[in-house]
Formats: sequence, C-alpha cells, structure tokens
Amino acid sequence: MTDAPQHIRALVAELARRQRLDLASLSRKLGKNHAYLQQYIKRGVPNILPEDVRPPLARLLGCRADDLRPPVAEFPATGGDPTLLSQPHALAETGTLISADHPLPARRLPVYGAAKGGWDGSLVDWENPAEWLQTPPELIGVNEAFAMFITGDSMEPRYGHGDMVYCHPSRPATKGCYVVVVKKSGDTLIKQFIRQQDDWIELHQFNPADTLKLPRADIRAIFRIVGQWERG
Repeated sequence: MTDAPQHIRALVAELARRQRLDLASLSRKLGKNHAYLQQYIKRGVPNILPEDVRPPLARLLGCRADDLRPPVAEFPATGGDPTLLSQPHALAETGTLISADHPLPARRLPVYGAAKGGWDGSLVDWENPAEWLQTPPELIGVNEAFAMFITGDSMEPRYGHGDMVYCHPSRPATKGCYVVVVKKSGDTLIKQFIRQQDDWIELHQFNPADTLKLPRADIRAIFRIVGQWERG
C-alpha cells in the first residue's frame, strides 16, 4: 500500500470531525458496512476511493468529488481516470490546494431546485444539487444545511419565483415561520407554518390566500427557512 493518498484520508476524517458526522453512519449512507470509512481512514482499505463512492461521500461531507481524487500519478497503472488530466491536483472551489500544508476548503452549500409555491408542490432531485455556493455565516458548521430555489408565485410577496431560501435542518418550526415541507410522495412545498397537532400540520400561503392541513403521516420532513437571497 502506498501512502500517497494519505492527504485525502486526512481530508475525509477532518471534514467528518468538523461537522460532527459519525463515520459509521456515513458508511451506511454510502451503502457500505459500518466500518467502511473507519478502515479507509485508519488502514487505507481501500487505498483509493472507488468512483461510485466519491460523489455521494462528497455530498455528505460538503466538498467536491474532485477533492477526494488523488493526482493522476497516484492511480494504478491500469484502470486510471482519464478525466484527471485536467486536474493535476485536487483543488477546492475556493482555489485552496488541499494538502497537509494548506487549510481545508470551507464547506460548500448545496442548492436544490425547486420548491414550488402551489399546493401541488414539485419534485426535487435531492441526489444532485443544481449548484454549490459558499456557506453563509449563520449556517457554517450546520450539518446537512442546504438552499433551494423557488418556483411559482403563491408565496408572494414574501418569496417570488426565482428566489433562493436557506434551510436549517434541525431548527424547529414555530408559529409564523416559513418552512420547506417534503412529502413522502416526493412533492416539496414552501409555506408559512401555522401550527401542528399529533396527526396534522397547518400551513398557509399568500397568493391566493389559503390554508391547508396536511396529515403528518404524509410528511417526510420539515425544514425551517432561516434566510433568503432575492432574485435580481
């Protein structure tokens, strides 16, 4: 085993530590056994992360898949990745070289598209962010924080078509706040949160003014909106 990819193992370990992510949980989210990442970091097994592991692991850690690729020279003589010819070294989106002698890149915020204002909602591709942005100060260090584009005008004047909202995954919803609601069907809504009971939640929209009660059994997740970027 070569020690050449050690800086990538160190990067994975440090990003997980900074975000307080459990290696066993991360491994299971990758579809691997609970010890997969622990063995990779501590024992170098596998020596180089497989191509099918890099993209999902990068999303979980908030970095780019290219950040988890070794330079071309570190790949085995056969089975190398020709796309690395334009990547002489893993480079963070901030332009900071990733190595033991340089700081780690700031976590990037995934932006998903798009949460629709209407009651019918819209399907969101949660596996493939539309883009990545620099994490705003209020969400630095917040695990699984994300942003989302809005389609439709049913929440105007609060949110309009093309606006982007920032979501905090663990901050509880309170009366009058705004939320992204993901239904088990996959439909995603953005609404004002009114109240909740054991069996349902009540939501409000502005345009046209309307109120709806959704069964809690139909809801997969509720994310509180904590910030906004307006279209310009």
